[in-house]
Amino acid sequence: GMLSRNCSVSPDLCDYNVVFVNYCDGLFYTASNAAPLNFQGTDLYFRGRDILFATLENLKQTTTFSNATTVLLSGGSAGGFGTMIQTDAVGEWLTANLPTVTKYRATPSSGYFLDTPNFAFQQLFFDVLTSTTVTMMNVSASLNAKCVAQLPPSLQSMCFMTPTAFGFTTTPTFVLNSKLDSWQVSCSILGAKGTKTPNSFGCVKAPGYGYYGNGCAYKKSLG
Repeated sequence: GMLSRNCSVSPDLCDYNVVFVNYCDGLFYTASNAAPLNFQGTDLYFRGRDILFATLENLKQTTTFSNATTVLLSGGSAGGFGTMIQTDAVGEWLTANLPTVTKYRATPSSGYFLDTPNFAFQQLFFDVLTSTTVTMMNVSASLNAKCVAQLPPSLQSMCFMTPTAFGFTTTPTFVLNSKLDSWQVSCSILGAKGTKTPNSFGCVKAPGYGYYGNGCAYKKSLG
């Protein structure tokens, strides 16, 4: 793929410096809640957005990233979701902090999560995120300001969803997305509220796709 150092595999990017940031915040690098949430005696911190920009600042201070002229932001699945939400914000950071950058682009992979009901006509994935998670983790700073300005208060949380947010993105973006995404098929479309499954989305095994449970992916080839 694009991370390959083999120039016959990735001729345009094989000689680029690459920074891989582990996914560690549970909400696509968008949360910024100063106060931890105490759950059964354990403090949970939701600061993915802060981690993202602290990482950029650290790279600027400690590596040759400070002299970068071309930057490509990318990620897969949750990372692709985060890329689509944060693309413009990262671009603004680069403009303010790295004047050497003359070309900035984004290419999210499998980050376009459809705004569609499941087989039981439930807006499962979007309801879970917008009803509690967006507020609990505080993603307000990550919402596209142009999107928020266009929507009434009751709908502004939809600016967190990629089908809505992407319409307001100004950074040149090349979207990579499979026609049939295994997580969305097994969790968003076939999953249902109230089913006895290992996670809150009610993910089920989709024939030919495999099963996603407890945040771990067990993929099966489509053949």
